[in-house]
Amino acid sequence: MSLGFDAKKVVDRILSRKDYIVEEVRKLLRMPSISGTGEGIEEVAGYLRDWIRDRLGANTTLLRYGGHPIVYGKLDSGKEKTII
Repeated sequence: MSLGFDAKKVVDRILSRKDYIVEEVRKLLRMPSISGTGEGIEEVAGYLRDWIRDRLGANTTLLRYGGHPIVYGKLDSGKEKTII
């Protein structure tokens, strides 16, 4: 079965950027965000929106439907739609 990509290349790329990836995750985990009280939710949503836009080049926005914001991004690669 073909995955449509070279899994070894993906793993190699991740391993070559391991320190960067770990630090980015740590930054996110250090940000206070408590769903029950709403503390930090807007800040974290804004951070994620900007991160996706700046690093992936996606069109991003925060959607609001009465609860916590939803980070929405669209990356037009010209291929089939994918949800991440």
